[in-house]
Amino acid sequence: MALILVLAGSILTACAEPPRTVLEGLLESRRLSAELLAQFEKGLEASNRAVMADSEEASIAAEQDARHATETLESESKTLADTLAQLDYGVESAALKEFSSRFGELNALNREILELAALDTNIKAQKLSFGNAWDAASRFTTALENVRTGTNVQAHAIASDAVAAMREIQVLQAPHIAEPQDSMMDRIEERMRMEGAIVRKCLSTLSTMTESRIAAKNASEAFEALMGIHAEILKLSRQNSNVRSLAMSLGKKRTLAATCEERLRALQQLLAKRDISFGAR
Repeated sequence: MALILVLAGSILTACAEPPRTVLEGLLESRRLSAELLAQFEKGLEASNRAVMADSEEASIAAEQDARHATETLESESKTLADTLAQLDYGVESAALKEFSSRFGELNALNREILELAALDTNIKAQKLSFGNAWDAASRFTTALENVRTGTNVQAHAIASDAVAAMREIQVLQAPHIAEPQDSMMDRIEERMRMEGAIVRKCLSTLSTMTESRIAAKNASEAFEALMGIHAEILKLSRQNSNVRSLAMSLGKKRTLAATCEERLRALQQLLAKRDISFGAR
């Protein structure tokens, strides 16, 4: 009876796990480690594309690619860990564990970066600047066109000053959107406020002149519409999601990524040194 139980246990064990030679296990480990590196590089490239994308659609597509590569890497890393454990490869298992730890740090940072990139606040601000804000600015200049080309020299000069100040505000939007430092944005906004005050002063003066009163009224409405859009541009620009995500990608992420790649290549070298000339387990 004891012999029968031993035989039965052996049969059940054999059925539970298909026999694998050490050679097969080693070759599979090498394949998996190479696949890990491929998925790691694929995910890194996709996350960089998400940060550098110039449209929301491209950013979302790249983010999905990065997440898929990460999920595949994590799944295959678990499979490799199980295979190394079956082979009793302690040194290689430790190397994989070290990579997984570092990759966990990188993945957490990358999630934060991708969340920032997905907000696309700088891109949205840029679209507003070259879209709705530009339209409002065009209405403003159109409203003052007759005054600027009229015979009243004083009104002509004042209207020209108003347009020049308004254009300066438009010009300053681009550096504000690209600026990573709050202190520099403060200085840009101060210049914008000064130019805005000039515009309003000019329009106020034009409104007191009979021949430019209607033009000043229309220009004021267009300018206030522009300032409403302008406030939204500054709000989005202040969030700086694209600028911040790019800075993080070029800083800490690059260092962590280099460490992860180094650990993966070290694991591949360890597996490459393993002797495959012995028989089955």
